[in-house]
Amino acid sequence: MNKTLAAIVFALAAAISGCDSEQPAKETPKTETTAYQNDDISDQREPGYSCAYGSYDIKRFREAGVDAVIVNTYVKTDLKNYTSYIIDLAEERITGEKAAPYFSRFNDSQEIKCLIKEGISADVASSYHDSFDAWSIIKFCENSISPEIANKYALINVKYNAGLNSVEVKSLIDRNVPLEEIEKQARERWIERMLDR
Repeated sequence: MNKTLAAIVFALAAAISGCDSEQPAKETPKTETTAYQNDDISDQREPGYSCAYGSYDIKRFREAGVDAVIVNTYVKTDLKNYTSYIIDLAEERITGEKAAPYFSRFNDSQEIKCLIKEGISADVASSYHDSFDAWSIIKFCENSISPEIANKYALINVKYNAGLNSVEVKSLIDRNVPLEEIEKQARERWIERMLDR
């Protein structure tokens, strides 16, 4: 009796959430792929979202009109419980497999989206110091400033609260200001601030 009742409840829950737990989503004929960077995802639509998502999340995905095929790629990632991120990234047709490697370092979907659009890999982006956001990293990459060089300036920022951003770092490099001089000036300003307290 309990097994029958459990089966009925389970079937009702699956029906309410819009997914069929016993049957995999039916394949629909593939259509042309979009001209976006994720050309491994076709423009096909499948009838349902994974049962791994709660009914509230599925409702939000449907309201946003994001493709179930792409949304379902997030099920086995650390982003699975971040519905707003998934919607934001899925609207750009960015899969879970592509976004997940960035998530350990960048906890903002806009940063992840920008790095992917700029073609900066998660490995490269993560090799820059944690104090640099995605936009700084994009500027460093545009100006061919390696993580090794940029991170030296980050250490000055950390040590002396210097507040050097990507534009200032590029300017200092372009003017060939020695790193030792930058650190000396940052230290002097830091001491002045401490004495003014």
